[in-house]
Amino acid sequence: MFFNKSFVKIVVLSLLLTSFFVMKPNMAANNEYVIRTAVSEGWEAGQDEYWHLQPVNEKNNYSFREKIHFFVQSDYINIPHTWTIRVYTGDSLVKEMSANYDPGNYGWQYSNFTPWINNLDPGNYRVEYYLNSGAGEELANSLEFSVSDNLLNGLEPYKFSKAETATTWAHGDKEEHWNLQAVGKKNRFSVGENVQLIAQVKDIYVDHRYRVELREGGITQWDYESEWMQVGDKWDYGNFFPSYQVNKAGSYEFRVFIDTGEGYKHLANVPFTVEGEIPKYSYSHTDLATGFEYGAGEEYWNMRAVNQKNVFQKGDTIYAMSQVRNIKHNHQWKVELYKGADLMWEYEDEWRGVGNGWIYGNFYPAFHDAQPGEYTFKIYLNIGDGYELLESKAFSVEGTVEKPKFDHAILASGWMHGVDAEHWNLVPVGNKSVFTEGEDVHLVAQVRNIQVDHRYRVELHQGEETMWGYDTEWLDVGPGWKYSNFFPVYTNAEVGSYEFWYYLDTGEGFEYFGKKAFEVVPQTPDPETPPVVDPPVVEEPPVVDPPVVEEPPVVDPPVVEEPPVVEPPVVEPPVVTYKDYNRGVTAYNTIDKNDFAYFRDNGISTVRLMLMDGDLLPPSAEFDVDSSSRSISPENVTELKNMISLAKEYEIKLVVDVHEVPGLNRWFLSETKPKDTRLWEETSEGEKYRDVLVTLWDQLSEVMKNEDVELVSYELLNEPEPKTDIDPNENKAYLWTDTQDRIINAIRANGDSHLIIASPAYAWRTESLSEWVPSDVVMNDENIIASVHGYRPIQFTIQEEAWYGNTEYNTYPSLLNEEHYGETEWNYTMIDSVFTDVVDTFYDTYNMPVYIAEFAVNREAPGAEQWLLDMMNIMNKNHSEEVWGWSVHVWEEDQYARLNHLDYDWSRAGMNDFSADPAQLEAVLAGINNTEETLMQ
Repeated sequence: MFFNKSFVKIVVLSLLLTSFFVMKPNMAANNEYVIRTAVSEGWEAGQDEYWHLQPVNEKNNYSFREKIHFFVQSDYINIPHTWTIRVYTGDSLVKEMSANYDPGNYGWQYSNFTPWINNLDPGNYRVEYYLNSGAGEELANSLEFSVSDNLLNGLEPYKFSKAETATTWAHGDKEEHWNLQAVGKKNRFSVGENVQLIAQVKDIYVDHRYRVELREGGITQWDYESEWMQVGDKWDYGNFFPSYQVNKAGSYEFRVFIDTGEGYKHLANVPFTVEGEIPKYSYSHTDLATGFEYGAGEEYWNMRAVNQKNVFQKGDTIYAMSQVRNIKHNHQWKVELYKGADLMWEYEDEWRGVGNGWIYGNFYPAFHDAQPGEYTFKIYLNIGDGYELLESKAFSVEGTVEKPKFDHAILASGWMHGVDAEHWNLVPVGNKSVFTEGEDVHLVAQVRNIQVDHRYRVELHQGEETMWGYDTEWLDVGPGWKYSNFFPVYTNAEVGSYEFWYYLDTGEGFEYFGKKAFEVVPQTPDPETPPVVDPPVVEEPPVVDPPVVEEPPVVDPPVVEEPPVVEPPVVEPPVVTYKDYNRGVTAYNTIDKNDFAYFRDNGISTVRLMLMDGDLLPPSAEFDVDSSSRSISPENVTELKNMISLAKEYEIKLVVDVHEVPGLNRWFLSETKPKDTRLWEETSEGEKYRDVLVTLWDQLSEVMKNEDVELVSYELLNEPEPKTDIDPNENKAYLWTDTQDRIINAIRANGDSHLIIASPAYAWRTESLSEWVPSDVVMNDENIIASVHGYRPIQFTIQEEAWYGNTEYNTYPSLLNEEHYGETEWNYTMIDSVFTDVVDTFYDTYNMPVYIAEFAVNREAPGAEQWLLDMMNIMNKNHSEEVWGWSVHVWEEDQYARLNHLDYDWSRAGMNDFSADPAQLEAVLAGINNTEETLMQ
């Protein structure tokens, strides 16, 4: 042992200091030092020996949340050493604290380590003191103490310190880091100035939250509630410092409240006055240009026009660069674009809050793919008292407008998008002119080289009668359009002869393009079974006694064996043990009636409809968050409603999953579809993209809120991963928490009661459930479930070389060294334990079922089918209460392993024809239908 017992001596300072343990080790160079330990209320410096600390009121019983000081000291120590203090309850380690010292460099005579904590739960504890001076760690002493459930200092969990107003604040220095200091403390402010409230409590030792109200004349103008603040090990202070920019003169009052778990208690009222008026902005300029750039350095907001001019060429993107200076008002911009005297379009920006120190306000709407003509931009600004016209800017666009070229109008049983660059080139499915009663008849119409805003009209005629007509909304032409499509549908067609008549309006009235005739014929009845006809009754002839003839000698006839009786084979109906609830596949919005029929016939009850980039709003690469329309196009609304109609017709439940949105592209990337994570930027642009997502769901809710709540549910965002590529380790989960809450509130504000599928950040990891604490908005909604994905072990499910560096196929079951988790034997039992530890624990904690929205494996990997069967059995049999449902991520046979190969054809047309590879889907369904088999490894 390092310590020689012959040198140990006990120093008794007093009856109270019985826990001091003094040790003089056997040192090689005649060095002697003494160790003292204690558990104390605190400590103070010795008189002449500052570093010789003295324990204050040493004791072994403490109140709940009281500071407990752990005191260890050595005299005459002059070699490098490490102190380690460990706190145990029973055999469980609660806290470990350590510090390194090298006193020899400074001639120290004393070494002190005096950490403290105040967050121990009531109970009995043991503290052990260890010293390591180079020969290994040795126990110096062990002391016992307890914590009662009595609150420190009676019933008050904090001491109110102050609440005051100032222009800003700064942290106190050194140990008073949390002791906020008012800067420019005052109670009179100027209009437009930020009024900072600084509220503080001392000796706070319980979790708490604050609330503030801003009142004028007894009326609350604004209120704010903080998140719950968890008390750390060493907190002395609890601080709250909201600010508010007051833009109106008057007498105001901040009212401050604190909640320590028993409801809000009033702390203080802080009155202040605001005087004067906000000076009006000074108008700077409006320039027309083909682009813009930011100013340099401190002039970040001073935008500069690039190639400023007023004559442009056909196809240009024209920016109206507007700016005001010295603006201290919250404000709103509006732009109008006129062609001649006709208003082509207008755009109203959102209100912009003015931050501290702003001197510029900028607005830069864009006119994309400009067509020849004479135009005028009109720019308006509103600072709270209505719009004021700042300037009108006239400009011309030179070139020749090409007349749209009508391409085709085809009748079909459905349609799908073309591939790659021809996304807008619709492809008919089953082009024909004769349909069956009850079938949906699609008109697929298209024009090319369309470069002007336009709308379509269709009429359905039967003989001389017009059965119905429909006009689309005006379609805004985006940059680089080549195709424009129109695809109305006559659903559940009745028998008869019909014609679709179709028209196009490019601003000069509807022009008739043509018509398409078709027939709807009755369904062919099943052949009738002929009636059963009894055979005629034949009377038997009368019985006539034969003449008596002597019998010949009896000769036994030859024995002929009867043929064996062969019973017809018994044909049993197929046994499907698939439980009819929420189990199915993922799909894209290009699936059609045939796919839904295939799903229904194979026992799939749920389809997770993944809405990708461009399926609702313009593609992210073409979307300008400041000027692009945030409204879902009529065509995309029609597509979604058609999907819902098919789901209803075939009794398939639909999970509407927003997979990609403007500002967020992560799948099937290419040169024309680059990766985009602007949604997660903590900038004004990032906030706008998150606003787009909230607005998108508000619109989707309006479209679907009257649909059957048993038919449709909402998955708010696929695998939210709130981080950008700037720092691979950044984690902005709070951005998703806030955005998800806003989406839920928007949906419920529409009176929409559909099931909402919420998710934690980084939901591609099953373990993200363990890290998620659902917000109050989520927990207070009784119709919300959670969603995560199931891809563990990643080294097996997602391979080969595309992700995770695999160079050859891993197998299942097998021993795998999984990134972030270590080496584990992966089999049925291991997967089941993940569900028990993560999914079951989450369900038990929050009483919220879990949807495994995706799970899949590279079909070529050895053991892939076994992994699928194990996953399905585990969810169906072992965790059926906790798992609300699941969706297999179905891919074509070789695509999963080649996911990251940019030269691979990742068109959506090639990914959604599930019937093209029936063996693959049948293998999946075999796993679904054999859930009663025992497949445990």
